[in-house]
Amino acid sequence: MRPAQAQRLVLPAAPLTPPTALATILPMPRVRSSLILVGSCLAMFAAAAEFAGKVVGVSDGDTITVLKVDGTGKSTVKVRLAGIDTPESSQDHGAKAKQAISAKVFGKTVRVVYTEHDRYGRTVGDVYAGEEWINLQMVAEGWAWHYTHFSDDKRLAQAEEEARRARIGLWTDPNEPVPPWEHRQAGKKRVTRPATPEGAPLHWLNTSNGTRHNRNCKHFQNTKRGRLCGPNEGRPCGVCGG
Repeated sequence: MRPAQAQRLVLPAAPLTPPTALATILPMPRVRSSLILVGSCLAMFAAAAEFAGKVVGVSDGDTITVLKVDGTGKSTVKVRLAGIDTPESSQDHGAKAKQAISAKVFGKTVRVVYTEHDRYGRTVGDVYAGEEWINLQMVAEGWAWHYTHFSDDKRLAQAEEEARRARIGLWTDPNEPVPPWEHRQAGKKRVTRPATPEGAPLHWLNTSNGTRHNRNCKHFQNTKRGRLCGPNEGRPCGVCGG
């Protein structure tokens, strides 16, 4: 008698899931969007870094030296305050701007939040002494310009406008103060401007093309490069009349 042969169990092939069904089971766009959102958040956290340390040096109104202590030991870090620009040491009010920031941070422990380094190797970031944002305070007290070439922060822009109106800090000068970036471009030569009339309306000068905009213009404080200016600087905007 021949041994019984094992019977092969053949299962019917599973039907292929149509693409529309897969789309229902796996909502790919939502998953993809979620992954993109998570990736963006991680990138933001990765981009920003911070450290704390004691301020042991002040170069000028917007550059300080911080003694950083961590697991690797002690090191000094030169920090350039982001979004602002103060008078050069050779300019009027340069010494006063240095004194102003010294009073705020020298010998104190500060927190530096940064995202980049400049071409001179300085750490560029926001400096905090307790809850006080030093970058903003320097502008609000009239010792710094909002550096619009590198920053579009509305708070800094507003602080500069209010300091100008209040005529505090460097804005007490009867002559329109020369921005440090113009001073540097002029090769450190002393430059003065005509006095701004008392109560004159503020305007915005697009320094890329020399066009002046009034505060009702859509371009007021809304150009890549620019600064607040007097009513006679630059050429008037063809839309708002400057």
